[in-house]
Amino acid sequence: MTASRILAAGLIALTIGAVSPAKADDEILGCPDGLQSYPQEQVKEQVGVVRDTGQDPFLRMLALEELLCASTQGVRMFAIRAALESQDETLRARAFLAAVMQRANLVVEFDRAEGLKKQTYDAINARGGAIAFEIRKRDYAEKTLTIYNGKIDVSGVVLSISQRGSKGAFELQPDGALKGLFYIDKVEEGAPATIKLY
Repeated sequence: MTASRILAAGLIALTIGAVSPAKADDEILGCPDGLQSYPQEQVKEQVGVVRDTGQDPFLRMLALEELLCASTQGVRMFAIRAALESQDETLRARAFLAAVMQRANLVVEFDRAEGLKKQTYDAINARGGAIAFEIRKRDYAEKTLTIYNGKIDVSGVVLSISQRGSKGAFELQPDGALKGLFYIDKVEEGAPATIKLY
């Protein structure tokens, strides 16, 4: 299989695998010049720059910014994954923000860890083991997302959720998932939970 066909297959897979993506627009993605269409060869070249640890960090960020403003969601997710695999914290933070901003919702899935108090288990079970937060509004400049009776804040590769008496903080892991603790309805004990970005 040729490199271009591999890239095309990868883009299709990423688009299919994206869970409930929000409809992208310039404001959500922070693209002052609007969304652009790029040929496969240019996408492949720019993704290579993002992944090249020997490349100038500034050029890597420019390549990422260009791909994040692609009109095709598959291209954007391809670039996001490449950047999240990087050891460059600035690059990872930029890609993380873009990944979160494109979501239509975020789902907190509880891990049902052993040793939790009965009150915590009861709170988890009452919600069927997960809580879905629908994103109602996004503020790219402030790095915040509005949810029903609450908000989500992004700082670096950490995501914080607050909604009435519930709250939680999650940090990006090497596999692209977010891990953290979520406190349900003023329950004193935090429940281990996961958020999957893709």
